[in-house]
Amino acid sequence: MEVDIKSYSCGHIDSVVQDGDKNWRFTGFYGNPDSSKRRDSWKLMRRLAQMPDLHSIPWIVGGDFNEIYSSNEKSGGRRRPESQMEDFRNVVEECELRELYGDGDFFTWVNRRSGDEMIFERLDRFFTTLTWRLMYPCAKVTNLEFYSSDHRAIWLQLRFEGREASDGLRQKARQFRFEKYWTFEDDCKQIIEQVWRDGNGDGTLMNRIERCKVELQTWVGVKFKSLPKKLKKSRDKLNCLKKSNTWAKSENEIKELENSLQNLAYGKKCIGSNGRNNWLRYTAINSTYFHAQATKLKN
Repeated sequence: MEVDIKSYSCGHIDSVVQDGDKNWRFTGFYGNPDSSKRRDSWKLMRRLAQMPDLHSIPWIVGGDFNEIYSSNEKSGGRRRPESQMEDFRNVVEECELRELYGDGDFFTWVNRRSGDEMIFERLDRFFTTLTWRLMYPCAKVTNLEFYSSDHRAIWLQLRFEGREASDGLRQKARQFRFEKYWTFEDDCKQIIEQVWRDGNGDGTLMNRIERCKVELQTWVGVKFKSLPKKLKKSRDKLNCLKKSNTWAKSENEIKELENSLQNLAYGKKCIGSNGRNNWLRYTAINSTYFHAQATKLKN
């Protein structure tokens, strides 16, 4: 997959994606948080839709639009002016876009307050043209957890035919990669130190590295076998706290759970995946890993 950046600003990044024989356009979009300047964002969106040489390409737009489509996309707080929502609906209609719905919690933003001051809104989403939707009929969006942010990450899976494991295609053999999240566990350090002290084998550097690989692979299979259950338990507890209207009172516990969830989710995404899949599937989390890999790919 190749990505060619066409234009960018503080409110957008526009690109063309070459995915095999498929050629399509992706725009990351950020609506102005100042409602008095929101119409400038919609003007930008209209210009993007009419860009010469690009307007005919299958198009998907995703990001934080800082606006809701209708009043049912907000819970709590003052009622949104109808004119603001109508401006948003109009620009989406004029650009011939339709929302790509998916799974997960309906609201994507929370103000992290408690009681009557708590507000939920649906600000983050993907829109596509009909031609893009026909190109990827199995595409799916999932609203993930908040992960130390007041916004939920939105995860787009193309899931196009011919790439699914269920198609019976032959998969590549798994390549061993040392994952950063292993270092959070004391066991990992102990295994490496034990192998380095052990006198078995020829004692060369490559021999010790190979033995480390074998020991760590065995350890990972046992240590993280229950990872999905731990992840579900932590996620359920976090969602329960966030929906209890006591966000401010439970802020410390919520932060601890979010940090724990981030580490658990990172482990779940990484196990059995190669480095590129980690990057593609784990961009939902604003982690050191993501920034390091993004910089590496850019260079």
